[in-house]
Amino acid sequence: MNFKLKLYDLDAWRNIHVQHLRYTRNLYFILASSMLGYTLTQFKSFNNTENDCHIWCSIISLFSLIISIIIGLIITRSESKNYKLKYKISRALERKQYKNNTFPDNLKELESQCSNLENLNKNLTICQEIAIIIALILLILLMIIAP
Repeated sequence: MNFKLKLYDLDAWRNIHVQHLRYTRNLYFILASSMLGYTLTQFKSFNNTENDCHIWCSIISLFSLIISIIIGLIITRSESKNYKLKYKISRALERKQYKNNTFPDNLKELESQCSNLENLNKNLTICQEIAIIIALILLILLMIIAP
């Protein structure tokens, strides 16, 4: 029982886990936003003499970065839901600890929901990283073959 109480300790979970997630989300958002700005600037500066490779690399990079930002917003929303569930579990454990030393009835269900959200966030983060890497490779390709 002590293990469960330590696992869902609000201060420990909030201070370490949430800080790391916030830094990661901010890093990906800033990186994708700045690359998006660069891509839009390059796209606007194209003239009619640009070849198809420039245009398609820019378009694919643009969509990849927009998808990355959208994925980041979805991650933020689901992480907020996960945080609320963790908070709900910790509050329930605190209340039950002083009454009769039993766990809440729906603890397994809430833990399952948290695990599902964490797996979703992990997969979405991988997709976001892939989208940023694709855009980065295309932007480097554009810089190399630029006239």
